[in-house]
Parts: sequence; C-alpha cells; structure tokens
Amino acid sequence: MSSPVSPSRSIGSTIWPGLIGLLGLRVAYWLLAQPNPDEAYYWLWGQHLDWSYYDHPPLHGWIQGLTAAVLGQARWVLRLPTVVSSGIFFGTYFRICRQLYGQQGRLAFGVLLTALLSSPLYFVYLAMAWQDQWLMVFSLLSAFGLGQFLSGYLAGAPHYGQLYWAALWLGLAGLCKYTAVLVGLAGLGVVVTQARSLLRQKQIYGAVAIALLCQLPILIWNAQNSWLSVAYYLTRSVDSGSAGFRIKPLEVLGFWGLCGLILSPVITWALWRCYRSGRLAQCPPVYRAMALWLFGVSTGTLSVVALFSTALHYWNILAYLLLLPLLPSFFLSLAPASVDLHLKWRRRRHFQTLQGIGITVALALVFNVAALPLAALAGPDGDHESRILYGWPQVADVIEAQLAERPVATLVTTDYRSAALLAYALRQSPTVDPAETVPVLAISDRKDQFDVWATRQSLPSGPVLILADDWHPITDALVEQLGPLSNPATIPIQRWGIFIKTYRLYTGQAQ
Repeated sequence: MSSPVSPSRSIGSTIWPGLIGLLGLRVAYWLLAQPNPDEAYYWLWGQHLDWSYYDHPPLHGWIQGLTAAVLGQARWVLRLPTVVSSGIFFGTYFRICRQLYGQQGRLAFGVLLTALLSSPLYFVYLAMAWQDQWLMVFSLLSAFGLGQFLSGYLAGAPHYGQLYWAALWLGLAGLCKYTAVLVGLAGLGVVVTQARSLLRQKQIYGAVAIALLCQLPILIWNAQNSWLSVAYYLTRSVDSGSAGFRIKPLEVLGFWGLCGLILSPVITWALWRCYRSGRLAQCPPVYRAMALWLFGVSTGTLSVVALFSTALHYWNILAYLLLLPLLPSFFLSLAPASVDLHLKWRRRRHFQTLQGIGITVALALVFNVAALPLAALAGPDGDHESRILYGWPQVADVIEAQLAERPVATLVTTDYRSAALLAYALRQSPTVDPAETVPVLAISDRKDQFDVWATRQSLPSGPVLILADDWHPITDALVEQLGPLSNPATIPIQRWGIFIKTYRLYTGQAQ
C-alpha cells in the first residue's frame, strides 16, 4: 500500500514545473540575448571610470569596470553581476519568508520566487545588466534591515549594528539610482509614526551620516562638471514644450494601469486582495508599516509627477518590494504554520494562470531579443528598440574592413544607443586590439555621457566614419560639423531571410 503524498509535496508538484521553465528562460536570456543599448552604455562607463556619470550614479559602472578588468569582455561577464544580484535578492526574500511563515517559509518562498519570475517587470529588470538590479537589492536589504532594527528597538532590545547596516545599504542604493531616496523617506515615515523616540538618539543621526557619506562620489562629480546630473534630473520629467504646469489626471490613471499590467494583473489583484482581506494586518507591525510606507511614498510621489508631467512604470519598482512576500498567503492556506496537514491550495487556478502568463510573456521576450524581433514578422517598420539589438557583429566587420583600407581618427554615430553598441561590438571582435580601438562618439540632439566625454577631449581632425540608421538619421547639425559626407555604404541586417533594419556608413571630415 503506497503512502499518502504529503500536502507540501503535492503543492510542490504544481510549483516546480513552472518554476523550472521560468528559470530556464532566465538562463536563456542571460546567455543568448543580444546586449541592449543601455547594457553596452553602462559597460562603456566601466571602461571610463569616474566619480559618477551624467545619466545615473556610478556603482553599476564601477562593477562593470571591475568585472571586465578581472574576467574580460565576454557577454557572460557583462551579465554576471545580474546573477550575483539576483542571488542576493532571492536570498533576502528567503529570509523574509522564513520570518513571516515559519516552518512553511521554504514552500512560501517557492511560491514567491515563481511569482517574481512570472512578473514581466521583475523578469526583465532583474535580468538586464542595469542599475535597477542593484537598486532593488540594496533597497530591499535596507528596508528589511530597518524593520528588523525597529522591531528590536520597540521591544527594548535594540541592535544598532542593524541600523548602521540598513543605512549602508540605503547609501549603496543611492549610488545605483536616485529613486533610492524614496526608501529613505519611507523609513523616515516609519520612524516618525512607530518609534519617534529614536529621533532623540544619536545613533539615528550616525546612520543618516553613513547613508549621506556614500553619496560623496556623486557630489564630487557634479562639482567638477557644473552640476550637470543635478540639472538633468531636475528637468527630465518636465514637459519642455508646455507653457506651464497642466494637471493631467489621465496620465495618472495611465501610470497606475501600466504599473498594474507590467507587474502582472494576477499579482496586482492578489496584493489588493491581501490588503482588503486583512492579511497584511497579520504581519509584524513594523514590517506592515514599512511595506505600506514604501508603497505609499513611491506610488504617491510618482503619481504627483504623472499629474503634471510623465512618470514611467518602472520608476515604481521599489513600491512592491515588501508587499510581494504576501503573495504566498493569497495562493496557499498557510495556517497554522506548524501543521503540514493544513497546507492546501487556496487559489490554485490563479497561481497556474500567473505561471502561464509569466511563461508566455517571458518566452516572447526572450525570442524577441535573442532570436528575431517580433515586429520584423509584421513588416520593415516598428519597435526600433528591439531592432537595434541585431546585426552588430556584421556592422563591426564592415567598419573593420573600412579601417583597414583607410584609418580614421574617430567613429561617430547619431545616438548614444548605437554608439554604445558599436563600441561594445568592436571590443568583442577577435581581430581588434583593445589598445588600438578607435574611439566612438555620439553626436545627437540628446545630451548624454558622450557629451561629457567630448568636452574633455575635442574631436581630432581627420577622416571620420559616421554610422546612422532610419531611427536616428543624419542631421543637418552633423553635416555642418563633419560634412560634406560621402555617399553611404548600406549594411542591411536580416535574420532567417527576414529584414530587420539597414545601417548607413558615411565618411566625413573633422576640421
């Protein structure tokens, strides 16, 4: 007579197939996806180490520079930091699940991990070698660590080391992206509402000093560069074409709707039900306060931005960090925690729907960036962001042949995206000596880090190769600066006989 299958094993049989599929797609993305423009852009930062950079704080650029210097230029090295950051991120969630669900924490973590990988938002932003991965890691560590400290403080057993570590994590998050300030504001809100007496303790101000000291590289860079980054972030969300502020309630509704859609409709509904049904109230009080403050500060601040200008859905990625561990309690019956026989699915079909949507979207994303742009199946136009990923080894081969025939002083493209991808492709070429690589610049209407580099070293006189495409064609300003230009050599890019896009290579003259 066969022994009965335990409830946890039965539940695991539903979790594991989808989880393995999602992990497989994540590995496929890491290994097969073409580097996207921003990945190449930040990699290029690592080749030009500085205190900070125009577009973002410096930590990710430093990490890219370190890994490239130690391990080389291979694509797996480019994305290695995302493997490390994902491991820390998931490990922290495992600790949270053990705290919230006790003996059932391991099973709850399996549900949470599947939900994270099923969310298009987290699937993409944890996979790409961008600042966002480290921002999420350090923000989660900081918010969770501050909650642990405050719980001990309110119980009369404060461990100030936890407070200082939380401050350090917050400072490092600030070295990733400026939106880390939202975590700091949420933490302040929790301290004021839950532990106001802490404001009379000198230790809290020591913690604030630690977080602020981490921002010194940003201040040094801005002081050296006329506060360019500060000016950029003060104006980037302002509609320059408008005659003044206009209230745009539809923008706010669109922001909320896109946030819920990209997070995943199932997850959005599940978190709402957890809040409405009181499951959040069952969490430890400080954890509950931190989760709500982080969601409220982030979503509220960005909603105000959207009311007058534009807020992008992924700016709100920090809002859900401490709410996501509630998801296992939505899908499973997890009480009492010590009795395995009480384990059962609460909403198995909802969980399977979440898995199905997640796998479908992830498969489409991986195919789009690793095999063929989906827009190319519909015609020669559309989705320039995906089309630009393809053909760079071919472009690099053509440019190398041109350089062999006629050396030039500089390579120029018409946008920072193509400049970064070209620089990365040339460095990847086995026939190019990195010490002899021709510098690549971007000349466009958009101000970026290439402009900062250009101000430090003028464009050398002599022949220049200029790469353009239909997305960012040659401009009149560029012709005035480098013209007259030669008739372009065309570089058509195809995959499996399907047209993707055409690059055009011109020759000009820098005076």
